[in-house]
Amino acid sequence: SLQGRDFGSMDVRGAPRVAIINEPLAKLLFPTEQPLGQCIFLPVRGDDIGGDCVTVVGVLHGYWRRTILNRAKILVYVPLAQREVSFGRPSAMFVRIHGDPTATVEAVRSAIQSVLVSAPAISVTWMRDTIDPEVKPWRLAATMFGIFGLIALAVSAIGIYAVVAFSTEQRSIEIAVRLALGAPRRSIVAVVASEGLRAVLIGLTIGTTVALAVHRWIGPLLFQTSPNDPLVIGGVVVLLFGTAVAAIVVPTFRALRRGSSAILRSN
Repeated sequence: SLQGRDFGSMDVRGAPRVAIINEPLAKLLFPTEQPLGQCIFLPVRGDDIGGDCVTVVGVLHGYWRRTILNRAKILVYVPLAQREVSFGRPSAMFVRIHGDPTATVEAVRSAIQSVLVSAPAISVTWMRDTIDPEVKPWRLAATMFGIFGLIALAVSAIGIYAVVAFSTEQRSIEIAVRLALGAPRRSIVAVVASEGLRAVLIGLTIGTTVALAVHRWIGPLLFQTSPNDPLVIGGVVVLLFGTAVAAIVVPTFRALRRGSSAILRSN
């Protein structure tokens, strides 16, 4: 994504020099200021610094270079039309196509050949074909980790449900006695739920704390995802807590439906 503006047709030789920098360079040069509109000095020939300042008109937030797995630390982009030193013909061009790309490939190739008449054969490569070989191993690893994570989450939920439901079922006699003594059903559910959920909340607190404590070791395994993502952590906590609530409520209401006499006879 780009903050500010892109290069335009007005950015030609003789016009005020402009540049687009990436986010790390913006933070380095202007840590407490807005980088847009600031002046920086760039080499014009060799190591000589140009006399006129170059105005920053954009800040690029995506700053991968040559590979999407390695990020360039600092980058500066300037319009080719304002370069004092010619680098010859560009070896590669990136073209954004709106609509059906296959229908416009020939038009793009013809437009380039009409400008570069003596250029050799022009090959067109889809961006997805360039990126896919790098992304495919990460996608496979992400899929496998996702499957293992879902299995672990399902096992955790089933385990919590089984343990809490068994513990609640063991208290069926207590529930029957409370019913026989005239205790309101709401108060019985509240007592059983509060005692059962206390242990669950302690376990979730410990688990969340440990997950946040080891985030620095988990972070390098993730791609463009924070190990402290509140949506992921919150979703897991809500799922496990909801499972525990269901494990408490279902056996409790089953016992309340049976009645005190039926429970005592069966035990």
